[in-house]
Order: sequence, then C-alpha cells, then structure tokens
Amino acid sequence: MVTHADNAYYIGLINERQKNELEKLQLEAVELVERKNWSEATRARNRVLDVLQNMTGLATLYDYSRKAPYEDELVAKFLNIGAVRKALGVKVDDSSVYEKCSKIVWAALYADLMKSVKHMVEKLLKEEMRVLLYQGQRDLRVGVVQVEAWVKSMKWEGIEEFVNGEREIWKVNGEVAGYVQKWKSFTNVVVLGGGHLLPSDQPLNSQVMIEDWVLEKGLFGSVLELNVSTNYVHDG
Repeated sequence: MVTHADNAYYIGLINERQKNELEKLQLEAVELVERKNWSEATRARNRVLDVLQNMTGLATLYDYSRKAPYEDELVAKFLNIGAVRKALGVKVDDSSVYEKCSKIVWAALYADLMKSVKHMVEKLLKEEMRVLLYQGQRDLRVGVVQVEAWVKSMKWEGIEEFVNGEREIWKVNGEVAGYVQKWKSFTNVVVLGGGHLLPSDQPLNSQVMIEDWVLEKGLFGSVLELNVSTNYVHDG
C-alpha cells in the first residue's frame, strides 16, 4: 500500500511534489488498516489510485503503456453464447449471465479487499506447499514493487535465501520473457511486456509460465538449472 508513490515516481510518471501528496494519502489508508476499519481503508486506497490516475492521465493503471483501456466486452459476449455456456457446463435452465465484475460480489467482498492474506502464503510455505506469484512489469496497481515489499516481510525460514537468491533471466522461444526468483517451494516471476491483466497482454508467455511451473520444467523445476531457457514452440 505504501509503494504506489515510489513506483510511479521512479519510472518518471510523477514529480516529487505529487509523490509527497500520494504518500500522505497512502498513510491515511495504512492508518485505517491498522485500526481495522476495512471499508474505509478500501475507500482510502481507491482514492490513492484515483489521484494517481488523474496525475498521470494514463488510459489505465493496469498497464501504464496502453493508449486505451482494455476492451473486455467481447469476453462477456463470448461467454454468454449458448454453445460456449454448454461447453463450460452451464445448465440449460440457468438464467444467470456472465458479467466481468458482479456488483453483488463486489459489495460482498468490499470490506475484505484491504485484509492481508500474507499469513496464508506463510502457512503454505511452512507446509512446503508450492507457491507461485507473478506480476506484469507494467502494472501500477499490484505490481512488482508492491509485491516485493510484502514478500520481504514474510515470516518464513527461507525468506533470507529467497531475497538474496539469483534473479534468473527467463526466455521463451529465445526471447527474454521475464525474470524468475526461486527458493525451494516459493517462486516469484516478473513478466515483461504486460500489466495487471497479464494473460491479455502476454497470452503465450502466461501459458508457458503456468504450464512450466505446474510441470516443474526449466527455471520452474525443483532443481534450478542455471542459464536454461524455456523451449516452447507455439503451434497456433
């Protein structure tokens, strides 16, 4: 929560005066979290993002390189086609309609948005469960800087080795796709050329990342092989 200003400042999107203004708003959100005033904390964070949006004039904070917002109406139209609904197992007599963001669900979860789930990640790691985190490099909402800040504060016996570990260059079809940092069951990936909605920005590399992590291939394997690139040929 306290890194939005730094992130935008150090990539040249805001100046120092704007950075200071954002930092004050960030602290307001943090104070509300500390008081467990969850709904107000969510509103405070939204103010931070709204102000950042106005300061930068960007089309979207999901990917600061985009010249226009994402077009997601086609997804809703596609998923509401009868044949697609049937293929997905939606019952014929089900009158529900797919929508990208349900107002009912949003309202129900609104107070939870600022509640940390770091303790859940810590629990998984302590139980030696495999965990994958990934961020699009151009995400200004929940991006690389934001994730690194909370990851470093985790209470886990392997955190020091992870933080001090090598950040390996990850390639797909011979081209740099991002960077992988790994220690034991914990993997964090920064994917280049994408933002918050990563599969939309980098569909192939997103697929390769998930498949290689699931199958424990290459840099995502249980034994890290240095300088090994993911060799994936896209047939489509």
